[in-house]
Amino acid sequence: MFLAGGNYYYYIIYPPTFSEQYKAWWIDRAEGKPLNPELTCLILRICACAAQYLPPDLRAVIEAEFCLKAQALSHRFHAAAQRLGSTVVPGRGGLTQIQQIFLSAFWFKSESRWIESWHALGAAIHEAQEIGRTPSVL
Repeated sequence: MFLAGGNYYYYIIYPPTFSEQYKAWWIDRAEGKPLNPELTCLILRICACAAQYLPPDLRAVIEAEFCLKAQALSHRFHAAAQRLGSTVVPGRGGLTQIQQIFLSAFWFKSESRWIESWHALGAAIHEAQEIGRTPSVL
C-alpha cells in the first residue's frame, strides 16, 4: 500500500530492495532468528505512514478488524518505531536506519508536526553523514 502510494512523495524506499529485505525478515521471524532492529523499525514506520493514507474502503476494514481508528493505529506504529529506533547506536544502522528516520520526518510532516519533522530530517542527514566513517584511533 505505502510503496505504491505515499512512497512516491519522496521515494524513500526502493521497492525491489525493500521487498527482498522484507521477505528475508519474515523468513528470519518464522525461523525464530533475531530480527534486525533497523529493518523492524523501518517496517513499523512504513505501517505508520500507510495508516495515514488508507483509502476509505480499506480504512473501514482495518478499523473494524483492529477495533481502533486508523489514526490511533498510525500513532501506535510510530511510537513503537520511536522506541525501537532509539536503541540503534548512531552511525551503526546504515541506509535502513536513514530510511526509517526519514520516514519519521515524513510521518511528522503528515501529522502537521513541523518542528518534529524538521528535527527528524536533521537526524536523517546526520545519520547519512556517518556512513563510511570509521572511528578514529587515539
